[in-house]
This record gives sequence, structure tokens and C-alpha cells, in this order.
Amino acid sequence: MRCISKTVVAIVLVMAFTVPALAGGKGHHWTPKKFKSEVVNVSNDLTRRFGMPLIAVNPTNPNNIVIVAVDSGYTLGCQDANDPDCELIPRVMFTPTGAPIPLPPAPRGVYATPGFATIGIFVSFDRGKTWTKSDVSGLYPAGHPEIISKGESPIMFTPDGTLYIGFNALNWGDWEADPPTFLPSAGIGIIKSIDGGLTWSDPVLTGTPADFPYGCSDLSMDDMIYVVSGLGAPSFLGPRSTGDPDSPILSTVGDRWLVFSDDGVNWTEPQRLGGSDENGSYSIRYSDVQATHGEVATAFSWTSVDENACQYFVDGPAPCVVFQTTTDVGYTWNRHRVPYPFEVPGEPNMVLLAADPSMEGHFAVAVMNTDKARFFVYQTHDSGNTWSGPTTVAAHPTKTHFFPNMKYSPEGVLGLIWRINEGDIYPAVEPYSIWTAISLDGGTTFSEPLEVSKTDSSPPPPGDIWLDWDGHSGDHGPGGIAIDGHARRVYVVWGDWSPGERAVFFRAIKFSEFRFNR
Repeated sequence: MRCISKTVVAIVLVMAFTVPALAGGKGHHWTPKKFKSEVVNVSNDLTRRFGMPLIAVNPTNPNNIVIVAVDSGYTLGCQDANDPDCELIPRVMFTPTGAPIPLPPAPRGVYATPGFATIGIFVSFDRGKTWTKSDVSGLYPAGHPEIISKGESPIMFTPDGTLYIGFNALNWGDWEADPPTFLPSAGIGIIKSIDGGLTWSDPVLTGTPADFPYGCSDLSMDDMIYVVSGLGAPSFLGPRSTGDPDSPILSTVGDRWLVFSDDGVNWTEPQRLGGSDENGSYSIRYSDVQATHGEVATAFSWTSVDENACQYFVDGPAPCVVFQTTTDVGYTWNRHRVPYPFEVPGEPNMVLLAADPSMEGHFAVAVMNTDKARFFVYQTHDSGNTWSGPTTVAAHPTKTHFFPNMKYSPEGVLGLIWRINEGDIYPAVEPYSIWTAISLDGGTTFSEPLEVSKTDSSPPPPGDIWLDWDGHSGDHGPGGIAIDGHARRVYVVWGDWSPGERAVFFRAIKFSEFRFNR
């Protein structure tokens, strides 16, 4: 069992960093004169609204590709027809102390109608040429038929081809009762498929709090899956993490919580990603989870005002980017500072993480800086003890990059996907274009950024209160990327308003479509 590293990092901080040239030609970008691959509308259904898609490739059958997306009945057609499910009604939530907090109105169907808010699963067995939708809207955790809503879904294959999808499993309550109830039971659900996504098991709750679920498998060695979830603040969702209002209370300490399983049914006891010392309790606000060769990693940042937190995590001054690994189900962590040059680009806006299944101890961390104009990509080949980089990736240095995602292929090819705001500056998010870049050497050099979308996504309908509530629009999360190194293809998915409703778009890109500077 490893102990928390106390490696001296002050030397790293005083090193002179020179920000390298932008990968792919100092910010130039690459748009092929002719698309060699087609953009496909996978969902192709104006009666549903889709968003936040993610994608995975079956390691035992590369023809088998699966997409999962938020799937909502709140559409323009539903609203125009004055369907009761799309009527917006006022809501209120209550803090752990019982204090009421008004919330924006939401469609009645979200809490009243099974399947109104669910996840859409799309399955292909011909590498994305054709797609079949798999319906899981009627699946509920055992003993909890009241948990009718699903959303925000990590997706992962294990080495034997078993497919897992996680999701927010939510009983939104009764907002028209007196007094109204808000999320009386919630958690993270996991479903499993052994036929490539065509049929699914009943959901099992992981025991971690609802909200912001992330998950992964370890494609290098075993059939273990890993899930992190929860808010980085004390949450009323913690006590309902098993769907039972009397379940163990994780909300007394706000944090992200990690669990493991080798079958999607039995889960380890949740462990914090953060920690506590005599100076305070340090809760992680945002983090992914990635694993390779039995080592599970997370990465996150702390700002310049979090001096005690940076001392706790990396034994050094704030601000800091933290990379940590565990080999014992999260009971202990090895923690390291990522040498992000704060004095040059500003404090991080987002930290991305990827684990390389082809190489033990090899991880990549990408930091999107404050101006959201570029990504700084670092690599470690020894689980965080030393770092190389950064390599800087950007398509347009003057435009906002947002909602990124990053993954390794089983063969060690690294891919980045992000949106570029083509209109007003952030936080406006539409219209937008979709971009990707890949690294054939694990993250040392990248291709020219490639524009994936043929046209910019159209803006969503104006004045849509439910859509504008961040966290439930289905448009506030990243697109998805998966890479098949043997077939030399990159698979990208994203949400796009061009059809008139937000749809799931897909493109399969051959490596030959990318341009590399030599």
C-alpha cells in the first residue's frame, strides 16, 4: 500500500516555463477541402431532444460502437401542442436545514411521467454506418419505481466486451404537493449489457450521491469499473445515495466519492477524493476518473485563495493542479503537483484527465486556462512523479474553447474534442463548431485541429427557461470521443441544433484526414 507522497515541489514552481508554440502551426487550423467522412444525424427524431452524448468502442468487436445521450421529451413540438408534460411549473428545493430555495420552473413531465427525462442509447455494429436505438426508459432500480428520471451518463466497455452505462437516477419529487418535495430519493444508477448494447440489466445504485457522474474501466488488465460522483459542497443528495432517505449520510462532508465494482452490482464503500487536516476539510468540486494497469487517477485544481488545500494535497503554495492515484480502492492516495505555469496563462478553468491502457503509469492531464483559448497538455510516464510538456493545443487563439473531452485509445493514441464559440464570448454558447485533434505519440505532438462539424450548430429556441437552467439543458456538457487505433479511426459525437431540435451527430474520421506538421 502506498502512502501519500510528500515530494518537494517548490523547485518545480520556480522553474522558468516557456509556453510552447501552439500544436499544429501556431493556431492555424485544418479544414479539409472535401469531407472524406460523413456527418451522421444518429438520433434523427424531432419528437425528442438529445444532448451531452458520449461514445465507446467495444474492444472485442471494433464494429460495435455505442452512444449514450440525455434524452428529453421537452421539445418544440411538445410545447406547441400544449402538452401537459411540457407545461412549466414553479419549483422549490430545500437545504439540509430545511430552508427553501426557489428554482426556475421545469416541465411537469420531468417528475410526473416515466420516460420523459431519460437516456437514449444508440448502437451500431457496422462502425457507425447504421444505428439502432435501445430503449431503457422503463428500467428502474429494484424497489424504487419512483426513480423515473435519468441523465448525465458515463459509458465504458470492459476488456471482455461487457458494456456499462451510468446515469443520474432521480426521483424529482412532487413540486405541486403542499409542501412540495424535491429529490426525495436519488443516486447513481448503473446498467449492464453483454450483447453490445441491445439489451440491458436492471439498474443498480452505486451508493454515491447524484450529480456529475463520471466513470471508466481499466482496458489494460481487468473487468473493474470505477465511478465518481457528487457535488463539491454539502448536499441534500447524499442521504439518498442508495435511493433510501435513511441511507448512509455522505452529505455531512461535501465531496466527490469514488466506488469500484467488478460486476456492476456489488460496490465498494464510497471513499472521498478530498481529505481533511487540522486546517480544514478539502472537497473536490470537479473531477473525472481514469484507470490503467490497476492504478486509478483523478485530477483537479485549486485557486490562488486555496492555500491550505494546496498545502494539504501537494505540500506547496496555491494555486495548484493536483494529480492523484490510488491502488487500494481510494483509502490512500499518492498526490503530485502538475507543473502548470500559472504566471503565464492564468488560473485553470478546467482540468481533463486520460489514462493510457497501453502503458503502465502513463497519464495525460490537459488544463484549459482562464481565457478558454487553449489547452496545455502534460504527460507523466511514472504515475505523476515526473512530467513532460506542456504541449499547447488551440484552433483559434481569440475564440472561446469550451466543453472539452480527452481520451486515449487502447493503443495509446490521444484525442481531444472541444467546441468553439462562433458568436458572443463565453458564457454564450451558441452557435458553436466542433473541433478535434489527435496525438500519435501519446501527447507530445498533436495534429492540426480539425473542424469536425460541417456547419455551425444553430442557436436553440430563445426564451426557453428550462433550457437556460444550466445543468438541465443537456447542452452544457462535452461531446464524446473514442479512438480505434487498429482501424486508425476517430469517432466523435456532439449535440447539434441544426435539425430544428437538438440531435446527436456523429462522424468517423480516418487518421489520414488529420494533418501533422513534420
